[in-house]
Amino acid sequence: MQYSLPAGYTSISQMTTDIDALHAQGKKVLLSIGGATAYIYLNNTTERDAFVTSVNNIMAAYSYKIDGIDLDLEKNINTGQNSMAFGSTWTMSAPAAAQTHMINAVKSIMSNYQTQTSKKMLLTAAPEAVYLLGALSSWQIVNANGGAFLPILDGLRTEIDCLHMQLYNAGGSGGGIIAWNGTVYYDDGTIAFALAMNESMIKGFTLLSGKGTFASFPASKLAMGFPATSAPNAAGTGYLTPANVCNAARYFKGEIAKPAGCTYTMTAAYPTLKGLMTWSINEDSYLSYPFVGAYTCAFSSTAAPVANFNKSLTTACVGQTVTFTDASTNTPNAWSWNFGSGASTATASTQGAHSISYSTTGTKTIALTATNGGGSNATSQTISVVAASGNAGAITGNTSVCQTSSQTYSISPVSGATTYTWTVPSGSTITAGQEQRLLP
Repeated sequence: MQYSLPAGYTSISQMTTDIDALHAQGKKVLLSIGGATAYIYLNNTTERDAFVTSVNNIMAAYSYKIDGIDLDLEKNINTGQNSMAFGSTWTMSAPAAAQTHMINAVKSIMSNYQTQTSKKMLLTAAPEAVYLLGALSSWQIVNANGGAFLPILDGLRTEIDCLHMQLYNAGGSGGGIIAWNGTVYYDDGTIAFALAMNESMIKGFTLLSGKGTFASFPASKLAMGFPATSAPNAAGTGYLTPANVCNAARYFKGEIAKPAGCTYTMTAAYPTLKGLMTWSINEDSYLSYPFVGAYTCAFSSTAAPVANFNKSLTTACVGQTVTFTDASTNTPNAWSWNFGSGASTATASTQGAHSISYSTTGTKTIALTATNGGGSNATSQTISVVAASGNAGAITGNTSVCQTSSQTYSISPVSGATTYTWTVPSGSTITAGQEQRLLP
């Protein structure tokens, strides 16, 4: 294994200084081993030992400031060589030689790290979904190395801190992977795939083709792995919107009811779900961190707001001012208003209150989305805007009256008016009439 300094770095000491800065923020730094352009396959003990020595040398070169390693073993997109191609005869109880060599190599690296630092080395893994749940499809076992990571995971289940299955490369709606319940689920932009794949790991399952049984894996060591963007160079399939990422994690943990349209029903809640993972965080940065926002929504201790607002009128005339006042709960810190067609101000991004008039008639839909660290919530209400009435004409009726007399006062009908409101002097009472009131 070889590791080169990233672009912009001129020395190892410069990079270790940055690692120290991340440690000061409470963050961890891992060495990712493998990826889409790296073929790692340990055929024999000589290759195993060379692998161990090279990784140990990298750790030593960086003064053991790197906190651990992440196993990302997959197919090399340039050469076609597959780090998961362990043949057809492996089983859970009798792994292939290369699977066993990888297990023993990782344990050796961890042992050396413990000796050098007196602390446990962090170990994570990022296998694609097919290298785990593909073991439930005879076709995928034969043609896609289905389940090939399971013996490695099983051999390292005590040592591993986090498994973040990559929820993609399952063929979209034209492919799919079978879950523990025998149903095929697809990485097609819905949350069912993430739920079914991860709960399958927790429940455990019997592999096909006589390959044995995979025992239950704890939710506390699972993170859901999604691409941060739908860009083909980042994923191709498996992208979920930030809202769906949040809903998947929160439903998995039992914090919300089953989301509308979800085709998978959880058999239990798993509040200890470890977290979320993405392998395209640079894309997330470019897009102003929507995936980071999804994580905040899914794992923040802050309760999401409940959006609500009050309106000063339910019916208004064209040109008349209506005031909308935020009444959301759970302390939102961001607001997104849309006041509907014909509004004097179309949208707003502050709490308000907002005073709005309308230039057109009709039913207007006012929408508010309230947001805080716990997520977002939206609501809407409507008002009716009608044409303004004409001016009221002169009032007819006596101007000099006796104290106890009853008098009739009226005006001519006003164009566009639907109601007429009369006011009378102190000491007088309106005794009858609707549009034309009687004044005593």
